[in-house]
Amino acid sequence: MPPMPQIPAPLNLDPHKVEDDFAYLLDAFREVLTELGSDDIARSLPWGPSSNGRGPRLDSARATRAVSLALRLATLAEENAQAQHRRRLQADLGPASLSGSWGRVLSDLTGAGHSADEIAATLERVAVQPVLTAHPTEAKRATILDQHRELYLLLVARENQMWTPAERAEIREQVKAVIERLWRTGDVFLERPQVSDELRNVLHYLVNVFPITIPYLDAALDHAWEAAGLSPTALADAIRPSITFGTWIGGDRDGHPFVTAEVTARTLTILRESAIGLVDEALDRLAGRLSLSALVQEPPDALTARIDELVDELGERSAPAMTRNPEEPWRQFLNLLRIRLGEATTDAGSAAADLIGDLRRLERWLDQVEADRLARVDVAPVVGIVRAFGLHLAVLDVRQNSRFHDLAISQLLEAAGIEDGGRFPEWDEARRLQLLDAELASPRPLVAPGD
Repeated sequence: MPPMPQIPAPLNLDPHKVEDDFAYLLDAFREVLTELGSDDIARSLPWGPSSNGRGPRLDSARATRAVSLALRLATLAEENAQAQHRRRLQADLGPASLSGSWGRVLSDLTGAGHSADEIAATLERVAVQPVLTAHPTEAKRATILDQHRELYLLLVARENQMWTPAERAEIREQVKAVIERLWRTGDVFLERPQVSDELRNVLHYLVNVFPITIPYLDAALDHAWEAAGLSPTALADAIRPSITFGTWIGGDRDGHPFVTAEVTARTLTILRESAIGLVDEALDRLAGRLSLSALVQEPPDALTARIDELVDELGERSAPAMTRNPEEPWRQFLNLLRIRLGEATTDAGSAAADLIGDLRRLERWLDQVEADRLARVDVAPVVGIVRAFGLHLAVLDVRQNSRFHDLAISQLLEAAGIEDGGRFPEWDEARRLQLLDAELASPRPLVAPGD
């Protein structure tokens, strides 16, 4: 295997790119301040040719806020420069040029002599679950996070060299609008965040950020697999590392005094409702794309049969799906799935598995009419979202102080008639291990006599 190419100096992160983007954002911020009658604050910013050289007046809350916002603009400029740098590396040196990327990983594995089948078998066993927590110093509101994301996307849009002067002016006006919103909005909580505030911030990432990323990760694996020259048949659609999410928020009874049983129950409800909303939106978008007409291609018999099954299952409730979009069975099928999704009352894992099964069937039915590209581009990303988020969005970790666990076990032991079980919290480690080993070996552990 040839050695990895050396990255030439001109492809290192360009500090001028960071400076140029920061200057663009800072000039827009200064314009906003001036237009709002705060020219003195604009001049106090200690960067650029318009600075008065003395820096901000630290006794002025407004000047301090201006510096804080300017520093966040600098962070956005650096993030954009890093993203463009990574794209340039991959364009110039290939997908294996970035450490940690699928291209590099597959290159290293094939270089070590592993076959496509071996790599695929390993991928199928990989499970990744990032767990989101609430840091006590995190005080930024979800509203502010949304504005930061919008501003970053505008900065990325500005990279397009095809914009006309009028279009560039409109992008700048949108940038100024976001900056003005940030300037006019309180960006931190004035009181200690409640569990609901912490959950709202986590939902921002689980609902608005990560679902966009999942399909890109799957696509990146596909492209890297092809670039590595590996057999495409070895990488079946079902062979993907499992990526799911977890959170402590609403379940951390050890570290948060305000997390009660009611709070945990409400958190689980919010996570489920958010997941169903996320999946429903994905199915709605997919239905809008799969407007294939039965007058152009004959639908497979299996598709028609599955539609009939769902209509029988839903009864009159299927009417909205069947009366709309006549002669578009693929779309009707998805709208039936949306109706069933809204009524899901069974176990979330089972319902999600059923939905994935129906989406896999949809891919096959598209293949049968030679619309495999639509199966790959339109349906596969929705499968990825359901796999990652299910109908529960994230696993809720319920954490509790060890003393509460000891008390719960002592109640179980006492109810099961275990000698001295009510004093379990006072047992030494050797006695605890002896009991647990014996109970784990029992076919009916911790069951009271007569039960």
